[in-house]
Amino acid sequence: MKVIKLNIPKEPQFFSSVRLLTSGLLMSYQLDFDQIEDVKAAVNEGLNIAMKHDCSLDIDLEYRISEEKVEIEISGFCPNVTDETSEETELAKTIINCLVDESRIEEDKLQLIINLV
Repeated sequence: MKVIKLNIPKEPQFFSSVRLLTSGLLMSYQLDFDQIEDVKAAVNEGLNIAMKHDCSLDIDLEYRISEEKVEIEISGFCPNVTDETSEETELAKTIINCLVDESRIEEDKLQLIINLV
């Protein structure tokens, strides 16, 4: 399994770099252009959710790539925080669920799973 870790400031101007990294990593695997675009959009929605939480100045991303799947973990969420923009967050979660094979939101992180087989 390959593990790639990235830490970015919680500022939107760095999101395009994350999308570019995501695209570059996924191009090496059996995903077509539309699948890669879907994953990039899901990652972007996850970054947008993390932006709404003030408990951390950074967003940590971890890409775990095996022969069967790609797992992308986005950390930077506040545990046990009631989100004032919960309607927007729920919409983002719905979008994410439509774009990747599996997603989980735990207290302080979002996990995206993309099956390669």
